[in-house]
Amino acid sequence: VVMWETDRPAPSGVYVRNASQTDWTQFYDPAQVRMHEITVTGVLPEQRYEYKVASSGAESPIYSFRTGFGIPFRLGVWGDSRTSPANHRRVISGMIQWSPDIAVNVGDVVASGGNYAEWQAQHFSPIQPLGGNVTTYIAIGNHEGNSHWFDDYVCQPGNEHFFAFTYANCRFIVLDTNWPYGPGSPQYEWLLRELSSDECSLCTFRFAFFHH
Repeated sequence: VVMWETDRPAPSGVYVRNASQTDWTQFYDPAQVRMHEITVTGVLPEQRYEYKVASSGAESPIYSFRTGFGIPFRLGVWGDSRTSPANHRRVISGMIQWSPDIAVNVGDVVASGGNYAEWQAQHFSPIQPLGGNVTTYIAIGNHEGNSHWFDDYVCQPGNEHFFAFTYANCRFIVLDTNWPYGPGSPQYEWLLRELSSDECSLCTFRFAFFHH
């Protein structure tokens, strides 16, 4: 899934090609929206792809991504990246030197989730060298404040707040410690089902991510 935002409503398209080829495949959405979210299909595992996005004549630079499910792989984890964009950029610069395949932020990506400007200044601008080329996830923190901007800006499995996914031989479990998680809560009951699922039990390693 590729997501981006424009400063005015516009149709959108993602152009994708295998890095070893020259022809682009287009995935187009004619909807006049500012928040763009397009799913790319038909890619093969363990391949390097190039892509770019376009909206009403405006076109991004070319980015790339590698499809996963290979072993070994590299995982980047960081968090509490709010407030100091300069320090955040230093962390991202260190991470990209190791070429992670996926990355998980464990929350507090902005100081005030309801402050629209902070999402660019504190999160999207600092992670740009990483986020354009690496799949990222967020375990939401308390500073996001359950703002609608979080739900607008992420595309994550399930309800986007607590969910699980498999990558290679690992199961990744992401929880939301801002929501109830004690016995009897929906999140607790979901986690019990997840831990007893075939997807979880068949994996060699299991990782859990949450903010607090």
